[in-house]
Parts: sequence; structure tokens; C-alpha cells
Amino acid sequence: MKITTRNSTLWVAILYLLLSLIVISFGYYQVKHKELNILSRSLYNENSISFTVDSHEEPLDWSKIDTSQSYTIFSELETIKFKNEIQDIRAIYFKNDTNLPPMVSGRFFNSADFYSNKKIAVVGKNVDKTNIEVQNNKSYYNYLGRDFEIIGTMGAEYPSKLDNTVLLNIDGVDFKNSFQSKIYVLNINKNPITPEGIMKFKDSTLSVNVFDRGNSGSTRLLNIDVLQVLTLIFIILILICSSFIFAFYWIKTKKTEILILWQSGIKTDQIFKRFAMSFFLITFICYLAVCLISFLFLILNTTSNFNELLRYAFEFFKGYIIILLPSALSVWISFKKTIEQITLKGY
Repeated sequence: MKITTRNSTLWVAILYLLLSLIVISFGYYQVKHKELNILSRSLYNENSISFTVDSHEEPLDWSKIDTSQSYTIFSELETIKFKNEIQDIRAIYFKNDTNLPPMVSGRFFNSADFYSNKKIAVVGKNVDKTNIEVQNNKSYYNYLGRDFEIIGTMGAEYPSKLDNTVLLNIDGVDFKNSFQSKIYVLNINKNPITPEGIMKFKDSTLSVNVFDRGNSGSTRLLNIDVLQVLTLIFIILILICSSFIFAFYWIKTKKTEILILWQSGIKTDQIFKRFAMSFFLITFICYLAVCLISFLFLILNTTSNFNELLRYAFEFFKGYIIILLPSALSVWISFKKTIEQITLKGY
């Protein structure tokens, strides 16, 4: 009996190692898919709002948009061509949080970099060095006579449009002398612009002209969102079916032990807690082992930064919930069926 029990535990462990690998692989795919969507839109959201601003003499303080939502605003300054590569120069401001791009070195902007008399730049890894100067061991990007200190270099493991993009803090740009296209892009969940084209600020209003740029980005182009949902449903079905099969098998090998405990006068809910904890411990150890190996691989073999690792951690946590729920349901039903058989037949 001990050999059979050990074999059943071993098979359950092997099963959940494989299931953990599937779930974590899907989580990795989710993170990379989101990253691809962000990069394919050059950090614009899928539903970002494009608009132009009517004539406005005073510099705009984009930190004063009258909204409690998190948002990111881009100003498309200019697009230049260098050695057959298109290079975009944009100004940026964000409030609370934003989509963080993958970083090769340094860091991305934070809230302290805006409206604090700084001139800060984050550049793509393939941006030409013509306008970059080194002074006192610091690199500066020169835009229209202003030196912006480069605090970070963006770039993924694969080529993307972001590799040739320059981002400047929006309050450091001299808009009066820039060759900006007057196009702004707003990332926000709920559109703050009224149907009449009015954007409210805390102390004023701004007249804007919203326009539609059409569909863009890998999600709309390839319709990958549907594929993701179908893949997730398929994985959940595999988890449910396999969990039920192996939970029934595992509980069946424990039937004699359950019978002895029941005949000894121990309540069924206490017996269930004991075996459920054992089953969950097996699944947790298996999932944790695969997680740790995956994180070690990410740290050693990719350019993942801390924020990207946090995204992986969140996806892995969701993956454990997806594994835990079918496991809990299957072991509960398996135990309930076994107890019904014991109480009715006495064996």
C-alpha cells in the first residue's frame, strides 16, 4: 500500500510539474504579447486618443488636466530619417503610472522628472549618435540647442520601432522654436475630452481637435486577443480534466487510510483538511519549483528589468490561482465521493 501511495503522489507531482510549465509558459506569452502590443504602437495604448491643439500662446501644463485618472500624454515633435531608419522624437508626461518599455540600461522617467526644471531624455538603443554628446561622464541628447540628459536606453530583445525613438520630458521642450507637428496622443481609460472638443484643466480649458488614426497595433491587426482567450479556455479545460483524473486516483490510493481514520471517530471535515493540505502542498511545491527555475532563466538569459519581472510575477500568481481552483474542486469532489462510499458501504 505504501508503494502504491508513493507512486500516486509521484504521478500527481509529475502532472503538476507539467501543468505548471504550461501555465507559466502561457504567462510568459502574455507578458511578451503585451510588450509587443506596446512596442508596436510606440507606447501608445490600443484606444489612445489623437488630437491637435488650437493656437495657444502660453506653455501648457499637462499635469493639470482635470481628471483623477492615470494618464500619459505624448507630443509628436518630429520624425527624421537617418541612414534609412525613421527616428521619432516625442515629448512625454505621465501622471501616476504609464506603460514602461523594456530598458537596456538606466531607467525610465518617474514623476520627479517632470515640472522640476529638468531636461531629461530616454533614447532607443539604435538612435544615431549625431546629436549625443558626452560631458562629465554623462550623455546628453541635443534637441534644438537644448541638452537633455540621457537617463536610460530603451530596447527589447527583438527589433522594434522603439529602438529608434527619442523621448523628452514635455516641460523641458521649447515648443515655440520646435518643429512639432502639433499632434498629441493621450493614453487614458476614460476620454476626458467633451464632444465639443473641450479638454478641462484645473484652472482653464483647452480647445482640441480629435481625429481618428485608424486601427493599429498587433492586437487589432492579427486579432490575437481571440487566440489568447481560446488558448486560456483550452488550458483551463486541460487543468480541470487532468486534475479530476489524478485527484480521484490519488484519493483512491488513500481510501484505506481514510477508512481507518473515519472508523477511529475522526470527523470527515478534519480528514478532508488533512488530505487537502497534502494535495495542495504537492501542487504548490511543483508550481513554486517551476516558477523559481523560470525566474532564474529570465534573470540570466534575458534583459528583463525589475518592472518586467514584476509583470511576470503577477502573471505567475494568476497562473497559480488558475491551477489552485481546479485542484481544490477536484480533490473536494473526489474526497466527497469516497466518503459517501465508505459511509454507505462501510469500506
